[in-house]
Amino acid sequence: MLRKRLGSFVLALSLVAIMAACGKDNHIGPSPSLNLSKTTVQPGESITATVINGSAPYQWTVTGATANCGNEPSCTFMPTASGEAKVNTNGVQLSASFTVLTGTQVTLRFTNGVTGSPVVGASVQVIGGPFVITNGSGEAAVTVYASSFDFDVSLAGYLTFQEKFTGGSEFKLFPVGGAAGYDEQFVKEFIYGDNSRNIRNTGPHSFEKPQANSISVNLDSGLQAVPEAVANASTAVAYLTSDLQNQLQYQVGVGAIPANLTLVPNLRYLGYTTCNLSGNWIVGANIQLNNNGARSLGTMIEELAHAAGTEHHLGPGVMGTGSYHLSIAEINCWLMVLRHRDPGFRFPDCSPRRQCQ
Repeated sequence: MLRKRLGSFVLALSLVAIMAACGKDNHIGPSPSLNLSKTTVQPGESITATVINGSAPYQWTVTGATANCGNEPSCTFMPTASGEAKVNTNGVQLSASFTVLTGTQVTLRFTNGVTGSPVVGASVQVIGGPFVITNGSGEAAVTVYASSFDFDVSLAGYLTFQEKFTGGSEFKLFPVGGAAGYDEQFVKEFIYGDNSRNIRNTGPHSFEKPQANSISVNLDSGLQAVPEAVANASTAVAYLTSDLQNQLQYQVGVGAIPANLTLVPNLRYLGYTTCNLSGNWIVGANIQLNNNGARSLGTMIEELAHAAGTEHHLGPGVMGTGSYHLSIAEINCWLMVLRHRDPGFRFPDCSPRRQCQ
C-alpha cells in the first residue's frame, strides 16, 4: 500500500510538472538592435540612434560627439568626428559606427556672360552648405563632399543661376538691367516664350536652341517666283548674321539646319513659323508667308528669328516693335544664350541638370 501511494504521489508531481511546462510561454522575441538614421554625415549634420526591440534601462555612450541621451530608446547627436554610438539596453550591449566626411575645397569662378568681367559680391551656396561671397576675381571657394553637387548663385543685376557641378571651374552669369539693355521680363518673353502680357508667344517653355550654328534658308518655287521675296531673303540672312556676330550664320540654300519657306497666298498671318525639335534642340523650321509677307523684309527677318527659337517681346527690335536690325537688347540676350546656355534651361536661369524649385 505504501509503495502504491508513493507511486501515485510521484506520478502526480510528474503531471504537475508537465502541465506547468505546457502552460509556460518559452517564446523568445527578436533580439534588440541599434539603428542609425545616417552612417555617413557632413559636418553639422545630426544622427539619431534608435534601439529596436530593446527595453529599459538604456545607458548611452557616444564617441566623436557630445550626447546627453538619458534613459530613452533613442538618442540624437551631432558628431564632430567619426565615432561610435553604444547603448546598454537591459544588460544587452549594442553599438554602431558612423563616419564624418572630410570635405574637399573647390574654387568656382563666375563672370558676366555678356561682358566677360568677374562677378564680384555674388552669393554662392552649395545646397545644404553655407553661403560664400565671390571675391574681386569673381571666385568663391566652397567645401564639397562629392564630385558632383548642386549650387545656386545670386546677385542683384543677374538672374539667379542654378546648376549642377560636374566639372569645369568658370561659369557665366546672365546679366539683366543696366548695361545689358534688357530686364528679367524681356528674357522671360524673348527666350522663354512667356505670353502673360498678351503677346503672340507660344507660352512659357524651356530654352530651345539651334543644333548647329548655320541655318539654310530655302525658298519654295512660289517664293522664288516673287522677286521681292528673293531679295528679302538675301538681305535678311545678311542682317541677322551680322547682328549676331556670326555666332549664328544664316545663308540662302546653305547650312546645317533647314528653314523651309513656303508661299501660302491666303495665309491669315503675314508669316507663321513652326520649329522642328529633338528634345529642346531645333533641327529645322517651316515658315509660311502670305503674299504680303513674302514682300515684307521685316516679316522675313522676324520669321527667320523665330526659326532659331526667339519669340516676341514688347521692347524695341525685330521681335518687338519692329525693325530690320536686332536691338542691342536682343543681340546681348540672344548671344548670351547661344554662347553660354544649353537647350533645356528654364526661367529664370535653371540648368536642365537641376531640379529647381
